[in-house]
Amino acid sequence: MKWRKVPAGERVDRTVFGQGQERLEHAIHYGLFACPFCGEGFRLQWTDFYNHLHVRGGILDEEAEKELDLFRPLREDIWESFLDFSCAGCGAPFRLFYEGLEVSMGQWEFRLSEMVEPVRRAKAGR
Repeated sequence: MKWRKVPAGERVDRTVFGQGQERLEHAIHYGLFACPFCGEGFRLQWTDFYNHLHVRGGILDEEAEKELDLFRPLREDIWESFLDFSCAGCGAPFRLFYEGLEVSMGQWEFRLSEMVEPVRRAKAGR
């Protein structure tokens, strides 16, 4: 499959998720993702990034994971992590890169940096 890099802000309408601001406002902040192929969307929140901090693989098929690892290596020098997912509408695979920052003891902030997506959607059943 051919891949391309896209700034995270082009696919998700929020690129910073901070635990501290949510606590102050007593609210959960969501970011909305929209698939560029079919328009299907879903929401992301702080816990999605915290729960996947330094988790590697297991969501996409093995071939896609290997291709993504080669196409866009993880930058561990900045504590970068990624969140893999497939679109519920069309099945297109995505990898969303983010940096986790512990801004104070036990308080995390996540900054989305880049999305890797297929150049075009795979055919049904792939």
